[in-house]
Amino acid sequence: MKPLKTPLFSKVRNAFALAILIALLCTACAAPAATTSPEPTPTASTPSSPTPASDDSDDGAVKVDYATDKLLRKYDSVERFTDTRMDSSSVIFMADTAVKDFKFIELGFEEDGPQLKFHETAVLYALDELSPSKPLVVETLLPETIPTRGISYVDASNQTRYFAIALSGQDGSVFIFEF
Repeated sequence: MKPLKTPLFSKVRNAFALAILIALLCTACAAPAATTSPEPTPTASTPSSPTPASDDSDDGAVKVDYATDKLLRKYDSVERFTDTRMDSSSVIFMADTAVKDFKFIELGFEEDGPQLKFHETAVLYALDELSPSKPLVVETLLPETIPTRGISYVDASNQTRYFAIALSGQDGSVFIFEF
């Protein structure tokens, strides 16, 4: 029996071979790198994979977490702000000691090679003071990629500090990192 050599058969065979070649190329490109490098610590130029801010700061550090019912029951009252309702998450900002001029901000960024330089583009909500007894709960969209929201406040040494709000790629937890 002779093999089929019709024009339709040749086109199907060529398309099938092309599909296999594309699949092999895509698989080779998606293979993970064999080497790993340590994750850099965020600075004024923030890498695309930031690390959480240290929780042992003694300057009235602000912490962030998801605003669960269990966590909210710890407080008699909270400040509330709704940034967006569409696909939003409810997060809570808590201060160890009172901080002045607390702001929930919109972030912009510029690319500087592999680094991102974040900056404040707008103040979305402001408090004269964020106190340990009255945290701020914000409904906001938390993108899984580049942060678009952040906070700023004046610390005990009268310095304004800026933080981006991010999601952990490992467990989905919310954290802040200084920029």
